[in-house]
Formats: sequence, C-alpha cells, structure tokens
Amino acid sequence: ECGKFEASEATIYFAKKTKLELFCADAFCDEIVNLIQRAAHTGNAGDGVIMVADLPRVIRIRTGQEQNDAV
Repeated sequence: ECGKFEASEATIYFAKKTKLELFCADAFCDEIVNLIQRAAHTGNAGDGVIMVADLPRVIRIRTGQEQNDAV
C-alpha cells in the first residue's frame, strides 16, 4: 500500500531517558528549577520537561514528621 509506514529498528531512534523526582520545601523550588533548567539545556529536542506540583500533605512514615520537617 502506498503511504503505509511500518516501524522497524532502522526507523525508530531510542534515546536514553532519565526521570528525576525531587521533593523540597517551597522556599527552594524556584532555585532548584532554575538550576536543573540551566544544567539540562542543550537546545536540542529531548532536553526534557520540568513539572512542579504542590504536595498538600507530606508525612515521613518512620518519624511522623510532616510538611517541611518530612523533606
């Protein structure tokens, strides 16, 4: 069939990916995001994405510490 695409090892590029998850106090968030952005930027596709999410409640199971004391 004309226009049919079939993926093969020759047509697919697999790039190594790394997932980094950090949890920090709000006071450090902007500084950490800026540092990661500067360090990871190459200008090429695949530089990655930074996602920031609020965690409404954080509890360290072992000690029972909550919020900033838990991170």
